[in-house]
Amino acid sequence: MLFAAIVLANKQRDHPRFFWFLCVPFMNVALALTVLRYVQAPTLPMARLLNRQPLVSIGVLSYSLYLWQQLFLIQFRPVTSMLVVFPINIVMAVACAALSYHFVEKPFLRLKRHFEPERTPVATPALAEAEGLGALDQPDMPFAS
Repeated sequence: MLFAAIVLANKQRDHPRFFWFLCVPFMNVALALTVLRYVQAPTLPMARLLNRQPLVSIGVLSYSLYLWQQLFLIQFRPVTSMLVVFPINIVMAVACAALSYHFVEKPFLRLKRHFEPERTPVATPALAEAEGLGALDQPDMPFAS
């Protein structure tokens, strides 16, 4: 169904209202439902494919790719450099995204831990039972702030 929506959307370039008000929202909803299905059923063949290391790596780099892709994936402009020619543009976008992730994003993600409030572990149900706490004495959350 998603494939049919993409084909239909590509055929409707001459009718922008139909494209923007019907095709694009339908594709977005269909894509969201597809993602939901594979998140809820990770044993399906497509879900296993999406959890393979190359695709997971692209997911990890996705924000950095989002930031860097515009420099190398230029459309509808004259080619002024070899850096914007396929497949060099894809390699350059992924290389810049990987460098950006490892040298900018990862250090900031580690730095974030220093500013989070300290979390105190609470007893698990088995430990609480061993210590004589009743079910009503246990908090619902695994960590107390």
